[in-house]
Amino acid sequence: MKKALLIKILILMNIQLSANDIIILNHTKSIRECVGNSVLISVSAYSKSGNTISFQWFKDSKILNDEISPILELPSLKHNQSGTYYCQITNGVNDTILTDPATIYALLPTSITKEPEDVKVGLENETVTLEFDAHVSGLGIVDAVRNGEYVKIQWFRVDNGINTKLHNNDIYDGVNSNILSINTNNLQKNGLYFAEIEGKCNKEETKTVNVIKEINLLAISISGFEACEGNYESLKSFISNPNNYNLEYQWYKDGKPIQEKENFKGIFSDELKFEPIYYSDTGKYKLKVTIKGTKFSEFSNEVFIKVGNEPVFVCLRMDTLIDVHTPEYFSGKVENSIWINIFYKSNAKPIYFEIFKNGQLIASRHSDSSVFSLGNISYLECLFNNKFIPNKKDSSSYYVIAYNDCGIAYSDTISLMAQSLCDPFNQFHKLCLNEPISIFLDYQPKIPLNELKIVWESNKDSHFNFETPHESLYYTATKDRLELTDLKFLDEWRNNASVSYFDLRYRVHRSKDGIGLLNYDEFCCFYLKIADIPNIKIQPNDKTLIFDSQDTVFQITFDNDFDKNIEVELYFFTSILNTPKLIDVGIPQIGKLYNHIKKVNYEDAGYYYAVSRYSITNDSIICNVTITDTIKLTVIPKGIVTGVNELNFRFSILPNPANDYILINLSKNSIQPIAEDKVQVFDLLGLEKISELIPPMTSTHLLNVERLPVGVYFIRLGTQVEKFVKI
Repeated sequence: MKKALLIKILILMNIQLSANDIIILNHTKSIRECVGNSVLISVSAYSKSGNTISFQWFKDSKILNDEISPILELPSLKHNQSGTYYCQITNGVNDTILTDPATIYALLPTSITKEPEDVKVGLENETVTLEFDAHVSGLGIVDAVRNGEYVKIQWFRVDNGINTKLHNNDIYDGVNSNILSINTNNLQKNGLYFAEIEGKCNKEETKTVNVIKEINLLAISISGFEACEGNYESLKSFISNPNNYNLEYQWYKDGKPIQEKENFKGIFSDELKFEPIYYSDTGKYKLKVTIKGTKFSEFSNEVFIKVGNEPVFVCLRMDTLIDVHTPEYFSGKVENSIWINIFYKSNAKPIYFEIFKNGQLIASRHSDSSVFSLGNISYLECLFNNKFIPNKKDSSSYYVIAYNDCGIAYSDTISLMAQSLCDPFNQFHKLCLNEPISIFLDYQPKIPLNELKIVWESNKDSHFNFETPHESLYYTATKDRLELTDLKFLDEWRNNASVSYFDLRYRVHRSKDGIGLLNYDEFCCFYLKIADIPNIKIQPNDKTLIFDSQDTVFQITFDNDFDKNIEVELYFFTSILNTPKLIDVGIPQIGKLYNHIKKVNYEDAGYYYAVSRYSITNDSIICNVTITDTIKLTVIPKGIVTGVNELNFRFSILPNPANDYILINLSKNSIQPIAEDKVQVFDLLGLEKISELIPPMTSTHLLNVERLPVGVYFIRLGTQVEKFVKI
């Protein structure tokens, strides 16, 4: 019995000793963090006796499986992870101790729960309030403030898109609370407001609301007019003011207050006088009326004042389908219609045009039919049929009289034989056949472009209609631009090589979307003068040349007159990934044949192409350029020269470079069965290294190149030779 009692006493003594074995140095007390942020809870402890200690975390008295580290991490805090956490620490014997509880509180982001509303007020003194509510860290604004949460509120006013921070003054009160008081006495008619509230986790804005000063005490109207430049005019207002407020006035033009101007009188009165009125005074006018002593104002309706003047001609031009200065015209190739194009200064007043031939009136037109303008220039096109078409030697004179209720003007006199250099719309373009060109439709139609369907077409051949929007290999057409990216499709219109240029006419037809009929609006025309370019009769071909031989590397044959000075630039690149390098500049022999001859080396293997150009005297156009096909040059050793009577195989090899085996894929040109053939491998000196027979009708052949030393080799099959690299 004494022995059992002794053992019991020793056990109790051991428990008492181990209870003081674990020492907690520090641990997390409590954390308040925003939802989505990372949270760490940690404990630091040790065993005085040196025992290994272990950790186990609990949440709300429930064990957290797998959480046995002294650090508990919540990488993205969720709302349901709020709670009480503690850690159980054991020394591996029989000593266990618990940390004090650590509270984690997940804070919700700030959110608007009630938006402010628009407010309408009258002219009298009145205080209005804008109010909103929100949750900050999961609490209402009042509770959040009482609870000591971080809460910051700021009201703003929006003026012309700019946010202005408000301050407490005689107009605003509560700019840093959720209730804003506004004294509307000295406010303008309308005001836009919003509030910004910031909590610990984020910042939110309320919607923007309007404080509207609603009043129907004033009614203002004005009437527009048309005038001729130089006259004295006035713009009167009609104001209903039943309460007899003292009023102040300000006239506006095109949306901006009118400043002091020599010919303007009464810009701060109810009647604006023009003494006199100028063409530059054309525009939109309105009157702003303000009740004196307040910031309340009212605008009148806006009216348009047209100020015209007597017609002014820019120039006159006669057009046929072929420019009268080209060989085509003098060879008698003139179409059966003619245009007289009138370019004049744009005018707010309608203009009437009368067209005369040799003093006889032949047609009348009105500016309403002129729908094209470029800056302050307008364009009127007058089309005539056979009745008035002159022959190529006709010297009849043409002129135009223009008039409106402001005056009259006379144009210069022109004829087909005395044509004027008139091109204010940049309609004439000179280019080479291989040069891209952009034609831009720069005018203001009466109907918006987005309401119309625009079709570009060539008047030379109705086959070329450019529907928009459309993209092809040769052109891109949009509503206001035609991009001719490749003019090769125009080749069929070229008569012969001796004609160095010709004209094309591009017209723009416009019709409403969904309606097949052409509208009244048609723009005509753009003229393209296309110059000739060097014509290649025979293109160069791929070549296989023998190393160290003198041979023709590149050859072109031209189909041009020998007296045209063609210049050829030859370019070389080792692979399609390299930048081409200019290696030769030469002139064809007798203007027709270009050769590049040299002693061939392995470094000459690669790709070649040439660029050719020449200049023509007509209109000083320099045509550039014609580009040949790209050819591949292969250089082989002397020992593997192929025979002309051998069967021609086409084959490819994979992989390349190779280490042990290569696969040869064969494609025989002949459909006849072949008894046998052989594949040969040569080194750079032309020495045969491998030779194997290929069975009849074989489509693939596996070749063992494992015993070959590292280097460059050539594989020959039939008449074809391919290079591969052994690695």
